[in-house]
Amino acid sequence: MAELASARDGNRLTVEFVEAPVDPRAWLLHDATQTNFYSFRAYLEQFDETARTLLAMIWQAAEPGGQPALLRSFAVRIDGRCAVVQSRIFDCPGELLTKLVESLFARYPAVGAVRLECVYADAWRALRSAGQRAVTTGSFDDQVRRLPPSVEAFYGSLEKSFAKRARYYVRRFFREFESASFEMAPAAKVTPELVRKLIDLNRARMIAKKSRSGIDAVYEHRISEVASRHGQIALLKNGAELCAGNILMTAGKDVYLWVVSHDAAYDKFSPGIACLVLALEELIRQGFANYHFLWGASEYKVRLGGVERRLVRGLVLRSWLEFRLAGRDLLRDRAARGAQGAFRIAGLATRATHTAAPLRWLLARMRGARGL
Repeated sequence: MAELASARDGNRLTVEFVEAPVDPRAWLLHDATQTNFYSFRAYLEQFDETARTLLAMIWQAAEPGGQPALLRSFAVRIDGRCAVVQSRIFDCPGELLTKLVESLFARYPAVGAVRLECVYADAWRALRSAGQRAVTTGSFDDQVRRLPPSVEAFYGSLEKSFAKRARYYVRRFFREFESASFEMAPAAKVTPELVRKLIDLNRARMIAKKSRSGIDAVYEHRISEVASRHGQIALLKNGAELCAGNILMTAGKDVYLWVVSHDAAYDKFSPGIACLVLALEELIRQGFANYHFLWGASEYKVRLGGVERRLVRGLVLRSWLEFRLAGRDLLRDRAARGAQGAFRIAGLATRATHTAAPLRWLLARMRGARGL
């Protein structure tokens, strides 16, 4: 891959842009640096965006006699005046994010704003500390469980009564059903039929709760396609009957719980919790470091040791004069989440367009929006 690692400028960090259509070899390098499955080529392909996608690859300069190291690669789409970073970044050093943003502005002079999705709040703060004009447009949370080095340490980290109860659920299930079994199916064994069975259990559960599953046929296809390349499926069975399961995505040392489901007919035996803890045991044995329950607070996430980490969605502006350009995105994100302040943002963007006030007044107002 020498051609992809060329054009170093001697700095410690350099950014190389691989323009669309991206060489498949560059995609392989890209996938190898990812810490969350949302950034994999397989995931992005499900939205038909890869034809317009370029890669921004951040390299660390080589030591004397060594080779440059690829630290992180970001999938980016240039959409008019906005560079949309399609990778849901999650955890990334602020230094790398700052380098990415600065390089995008330098390479594409027409770009006035860089849109970032799913950045942990500490990395977002690092961007601001580096002097970037970062405007928050939305926030949510990821529930993360750091996995200990052993199964015993995992149970020891849980609340005593819950750890005892969780182990009891597993023992009881295998005692009650002589044909009970648990399996972690690797990506090679993930089939559309298996994914459909789990999602059908999820849908049935939602109907029983007088709710509606958010997984339609298109979303089901996306899950199946990505899981068959980057996933594992935890299966708790009674003979040939599927009782509970988890669809998990893996990226590096991180694992993500995408779908959790169980058969309501087995409710009294708590198959959902039994399947979750058995899967966690196996993931610990496999050496994973972080388990992401993803968004939404639930009692089982807290009981199993999930800790909330705030995620930020936002835009980084080339200058505060670009705030009008970002106004539409800001309004859309705020409105979509029912957040306070949508009308303040819309009003500011409109006023910035039509006012004849001095430039100093406009810049002051725009700087005041940084905390939104």
